[in-house]
Amino acid sequence: PINYKSKYLFVTNHTKISLTIMKATISIPENLNEITLGQYQHYLNVSKNLEGDDLAQRTVSILCDIKLSDITMMRLADVREISEHLNLLFSMDQELETSFNIKSQEFGFITSLDNISFGEYVDLDKYLNDWETMHKAMAVLYRPIVRRLDDKYEISEYNGSDAFCDIMRFMPLDVALGSIVFFYRIANELLKATRNFLVKQTKELITAKGRNSISNGDGTTVSMHLQEEMLEHLKKLPDFELPKLLHI
Repeated sequence: PINYKSKYLFVTNHTKISLTIMKATISIPENLNEITLGQYQHYLNVSKNLEGDDLAQRTVSILCDIKLSDITMMRLADVREISEHLNLLFSMDQELETSFNIKSQEFGFITSLDNISFGEYVDLDKYLNDWETMHKAMAVLYRPIVRRLDDKYEISEYNGSDAFCDIMRFMPLDVALGSIVFFYRIANELLKATRNFLVKQTKELITAKGRNSISNGDGTTVSMHLQEEMLEHLKKLPDFELPKLLHI
């Protein structure tokens, strides 16, 4: 926990750290489950050109959901300490959460990535690489659960991301990060498996060409070029690193 000077009232309950300064109370997140995807998107958008104490002030304001005018009543040391605490939250590993609730609605992670539809894949490819559209990507990966039996569930059919993308701005940030990490791990495994398959197939084609002295090799050359194009397309999957707050 963060230690504050005795002039402030420091209160810790099960999920929140609260700091009361005069008439303003700050609820400081103890984990990323207490920060929404929308808050983080807003933070990235408004803090692009900020640095130092201006960035620290904005960080506390957005992620602790407090007015900037209230932060001016705080000690500079405390603003810096809270911002450092928030930054540390992003160093924690995030696991895949298959379901979560926004108010009374339960959302479930897409049940089978092996059977992902073309429309789902195209939208993920379009939205998953930009934090400004991450809420739309989440509306592809998570959809309302329409039927559940113990740990098994069925989600609604995919009809585009527009129906639930705005709601996804309110999803917990740790759930969003966990799903992104999981998806990229699967994508990287697919890339490795495909690369090994293409290398093996290419060797077999070369061997077959060597055994067949009648063949002029044209078919083999075309096939190898096609494989190279497939591999290059897979290599375009962006490298993913767990996002952090901007340097303070």
